[in-house]
Amino acid sequence: ETPPGQDDTERMLHFVGLMLDQGFIAVTSPYADPPSAPWCDGDRDAVLKRLRQEWEALDHYPTFLDLCWFHRR
Repeated sequence: ETPPGQDDTERMLHFVGLMLDQGFIAVTSPYADPPSAPWCDGDRDAVLKRLRQEWEALDHYPTFLDLCWFHRR
């Protein structure tokens, strides 16, 4: 089944939204400084907004793992 959305960005945001709804939290890379820092205090809408902004700012075709990682609560 094709996920909802008109393009890859919308489909990615839909998928990440489902992950957040199931208890995952967006964090920085484990190689970042500081490592694995939570994004946006876990606020779902703020995470999706930041993910969209960073996705659109990249100069190559990204995957969401280029931007953030996930931990399970």
